[in-house]
Amino acid sequence: MRILFVLKGLALVRHFDETLLRLADKGHQVILAPMKLGYEDLLPQALATHVNCDVLFASAKRTESAHTATMLRQAHDYLRYHEPALAQASANRRRALTHLLQTVPDGTRALSGDTPDLLLSLNATEVRRLRKLFAEVEKILPPATMIEEFISAQRPDVMLITP
Repeated sequence: MRILFVLKGLALVRHFDETLLRLADKGHQVILAPMKLGYEDLLPQALATHVNCDVLFASAKRTESAHTATMLRQAHDYLRYHEPALAQASANRRRALTHLLQTVPDGTRALSGDTPDLLLSLNATEVRRLRKLFAEVEKILPPATMIEEFISAQRPDVMLITP
């Protein structure tokens, strides 16, 4: 079986390196496709030298048009932490806001350490409407052609994409 793992960077392999090694040992073709270069030295030697493990250093990159989709998804992520079920997750809400503020101006802005945690108390109707809004907008986003072509070229039987 050909298994494609798309991940932010090779440093994340440490979370599931034993599983990847077992899959490769059982004869599965394990393909690692990092979106960011670097940390190649963190790939365990057993995987780096395994005959059934390959690393693609030219994996599909996000295009400029994907920037809009990223902003939309980060705004959605941030607003999720204002829902009653996640209202106590202030650290996650701060992380989501930090990512959103870095993405909108292309990395030129950061969240000040003394910025207070502002919680919007969303009621059930507001949560439902926001979820519907994000779902509808997500449906009309065009597919990322380069990523579709990359996946087609790799012909995976199974694919895992890490956050």
